[in-house]
Amino acid sequence: MIDIVSVLADLGGLITSPRQTFRIIFAEKRGLLPAVVVFLVMVTVQSLVTVSNFIARFLGLTESFLGGFGGSLSAFIGLLGVAGMIIVGTIFWLILGLLTHAFARFLGGKADIEKALIVLGYAKVSFFIYVILAFAAIFTSFLVSLGLLIVGYLISVVLWVIVASTGVSEAYGISMGRGLASVILPFIVLATIPFLMFIPFMFW
Repeated sequence: MIDIVSVLADLGGLITSPRQTFRIIFAEKRGLLPAVVVFLVMVTVQSLVTVSNFIARFLGLTESFLGGFGGSLSAFIGLLGVAGMIIVGTIFWLILGLLTHAFARFLGGKADIEKALIVLGYAKVSFFIYVILAFAAIFTSFLVSLGLLIVGYLISVVLWVIVASTGVSEAYGISMGRGLASVILPFIVLATIPFLMFIPFMFW
């Protein structure tokens, strides 16, 4: 059973004092389920506001060409987009959790992979800034909305790195620097995979 009050208190604490909040979460042995719920709620809301921005820009265009069918088509594509983003986001969370755990252990950490998934699940709350600005962007012009989306995403990413690094540091008993490395290195690995796959074709 999830204690809703505790989870809501955690969300605010993760932004204002992440280390203390993660310390409480692990001390009370909350488990993986609350983190999964937080992650799924955040990724769903993030997907909804992102797709809503896309639909808001192109709904009029599809309706002008396809009439009433254009609105239905936009709604259908929007639902597929949201579902796809949730699925991809969840898979990415699992992969990132595995890599983060591997690097944290390599750097001297002492914890299991569940701790990494818990940290990354809760860290998703950092994207509340993106959600707020993306929702506001729906009611603005194209250029303003684009600016709000970019700014919101960049701020949220920086905040996510801080929260996730602090959580990994606390969960694995390593320094903040090693926690940061454990969070950043998986992205470097994932970014190099397409390049490594392309190398054999360079010698054809």
